[in-house]
Amino acid sequence: MRTKLQFYLLSLAMIVQISTSAQNEMLSHQAWLDFKETSVPEECQMSVFAMNVSNKKVVLEDWADENFIPASTMKVITCAAALEKLGADFVWQTHFYFHHENEILNMQVDCSGDPSFGSKVFADRNTPEKVVTAIVQALQKDGLTTSWQGDVILYPNEFVQDWLPGSTAWEDVANYYGGSAGAFQFCDNEYSLQFSSDEVGEKVEILKTTPHLPSLEFFNEVIASKSSKDQAYIYGLPESKERFVKGEIPHSQSSFSIRGGLPSGKLLFESLLREALNEAGVKWDGQVRWKEKSDPSPLEKDLKMIFVSPQLSSIVQHTLNTSDNLYANAILLTLGAVMRNEGSFESGTAVLSDHVKSIPAQNTPQPRIQDGSGLSRSNGVSAKSLSLVLAAASDTNKQILMKGMRTSSQDTALHYKSGYLDGVRCYAGYYDRGDELFAYAIMANGVSGSSSAMSRKMRAFISGVMNTR
Repeated sequence: MRTKLQFYLLSLAMIVQISTSAQNEMLSHQAWLDFKETSVPEECQMSVFAMNVSNKKVVLEDWADENFIPASTMKVITCAAALEKLGADFVWQTHFYFHHENEILNMQVDCSGDPSFGSKVFADRNTPEKVVTAIVQALQKDGLTTSWQGDVILYPNEFVQDWLPGSTAWEDVANYYGGSAGAFQFCDNEYSLQFSSDEVGEKVEILKTTPHLPSLEFFNEVIASKSSKDQAYIYGLPESKERFVKGEIPHSQSSFSIRGGLPSGKLLFESLLREALNEAGVKWDGQVRWKEKSDPSPLEKDLKMIFVSPQLSSIVQHTLNTSDNLYANAILLTLGAVMRNEGSFESGTAVLSDHVKSIPAQNTPQPRIQDGSGLSRSNGVSAKSLSLVLAAASDTNKQILMKGMRTSSQDTALHYKSGYLDGVRCYAGYYDRGDELFAYAIMANGVSGSSSAMSRKMRAFISGVMNTR
């Protein structure tokens, strides 16, 4: 009799649990329908997917198997794949060799694609000033106290200098957010262009670049405007020395700066190293250049310095928190170099595609991945794929990813990585209730009207659905 009663009570509890779960799913789906009807313009396409990471149960899905433009939520896949495949403690190492030949010292740089080398992001690490100071001191210790005729030779190793995928928009290529990356980054591959402006409608004057970049030629078509915003853009091909600057900056400014991007850190490194050598009283007649066929391979006996990056966990958190396109693309190229022996966008995106496909999911289409940053509008990823990648991360890597995400001020349990392009608003992340963890993605393509209002509504919807469970 007791056995039958126990069986009955257990069955009843299971029925109640199943009934509650089904009811929650119905409520979530109805909330989604209400959200789309009241908050989403008719021309806007949306998808959503949310799941309980612990029990793998799907909380909500609609159009979740369709590929949408992910914008910067693409960085979630890039960072998650890197953590799983390279390890959270992975570091980049940039080796410097001093090679003496015919009484000339050439500095050989064994490039690793480190996004943080000579970066201003990590003030306690290899900042531009610390790097060039260490190099100058090493040269002086080697006896070069007044002059140096040698070159700095950059060895790209597995990295292919394709700089950016072909789908990158022309207006993005030469600006600081363009995300150009390769074998050698320095100073975040970024410079500032300083103007002065007078009356509204008049052409402004270019004052200087910082650092000094004498090899770049600027064609200036920027005018002064009533607006207080920076509406000037830099145009130019990665390998070209010509830059065209168009748009508007505020009027009556004695100094106003915009930021430009370069395909590598080569010119920036040469400028800052030359400046540091001049200050130390060393005249340098050489240059920074890429390896040529006639250049010998570095020898272990010539190794002078090794610059080590922060661990990948810190790089990932910076990439997600600031949505750094350069760092994301550098991570992508490193995945290609390590996993496929070719640091190219083609190899890196193949690694990401394979990572997405390795996670079991029914009816999930082949992702279209063009870069690691999400800047390309040719990227296509489903909400289900984004969510499953987050759910499949190890527990340690989930914490790393979550720490890099933003947190909603209205609901601290909501952790998200946003993705914005013109007409695109996307979010992917975790919802941490303490006892339960959820992975989700919500994507909107074809957004019109107030994008900021749409963003707030999307975050509020996810928070509301999770709080009702």
